[in-house]
Amino acid sequence: MKLSGSEVGLAITQAMAFSIYLQFGIIQSVQVNNNLVAVERIVQYDDLIQEPKIVPAVTIPRGWPQRGEILFENVILQYHEDSAPILNDLSFSVGGGEKIGIVGRTGAGKTSIVSTIMRLGIVTGTIRIDSYDTQYIPLDILRSRIGVISQDPVLFSGTLRYNLDPLQEFDDNVLYKALEKVELGKTSKEFKNLDYHILEEGSNLSLGQKQLICLARTIIREHRIILLDECSSNVDADTDNLIQNIIRKDFDQCTVLTITHRLNTIMSCDRIMVIDLGKIIQFDKPNVLLQDAEGKFYEMVNKKNEMQEI
Repeated sequence: MKLSGSEVGLAITQAMAFSIYLQFGIIQSVQVNNNLVAVERIVQYDDLIQEPKIVPAVTIPRGWPQRGEILFENVILQYHEDSAPILNDLSFSVGGGEKIGIVGRTGAGKTSIVSTIMRLGIVTGTIRIDSYDTQYIPLDILRSRIGVISQDPVLFSGTLRYNLDPLQEFDDNVLYKALEKVELGKTSKEFKNLDYHILEEGSNLSLGQKQLICLARTIIREHRIILLDECSSNVDADTDNLIQNIIRKDFDQCTVLTITHRLNTIMSCDRIMVIDLGKIIQFDKPNVLLQDAEGKFYEMVNKKNEMQEI
C-alpha cells in the first residue's frame, strides 16, 4: 500500500497530538479520582454517630478540677463496638499535683489512656476526676478543663493571637507572657507580634515552634491536669530540654501524665507506669522499678544504655 507524503505527514502529526491528549486524559482521571475520595470522606463524616449530650446530675464547679486527682476503676476502652478492647481492666489512682510517666512499647496502649480520659471511645468502668464521675460530665466541659499536648501539634490558619486564644478569653498581656515563658521571641522576631499570620497547619513554622505555641496555649489556660503525649519526640534536644524545663517550672502544681519513649524525660517523675497489651504491669517510683532486675522497666533502661554504648 502506497502512501503519499501528505498522508504520512498527517499520520505523524496525529500521533504526536495523541500523546498530548493521552497525558491530559490521565491527569483528568487522577483529579476525578482525588475528588471522589474527598466526596467519600464527606459521606463518612456525615454518617458518624453523634456523641451523646450529657446532662449533668450535679452542677460542675467553674474551677473544676481544683486538685487534679484521677481515679481509674476497672476501665475498659474500645474504639468500636465490635473491636477488641485496647485497655483491659485498668485500675489506678493519681494524686493531685503528681507527675506520672507512662512508658511501653509501640501499640501497648499508652496513648489510649489519653483517649480514655477525654472519652474519645467506648469507655466502660469508672473514671473520677476530683471525685466527679466523667461519664456524667458534659464532653465540652470535660475536654475544655484538661490540657493536652500531642505529638502532632494542632494549629489553624490565622493570627498568632487566634492560635493562642481562639475563644478570645484572655488579654494580650497574658498571651505575651506565655510567649515569653516558652522563649519563642528568641527564635524569631515575628513571634513578638500577635498579628503574625500562621498558615494552615503551621506550614510556615518549624516543628519545634509549633510545639512551643501549643505549650504556650496550655500555659494560658492554666489547666490543673496536663496530658503530654510524646510532645517532644520529634523535636531537637535543645527544644526538648526547653519543654521539660517549662513543664517542671510552670506545671509544678499541676497533675501531669507524660507519655514518652524517651526514658530520660520521666526519670524525675514521682511514679512511672509501664503499660503492655493494654494492662499495667508496673507502677511505682523510678528508684523502686530500677531495683527490680526482673521487671520490664529495668529491661527497657538497660536496652537504652546498650544502644547508647553502641
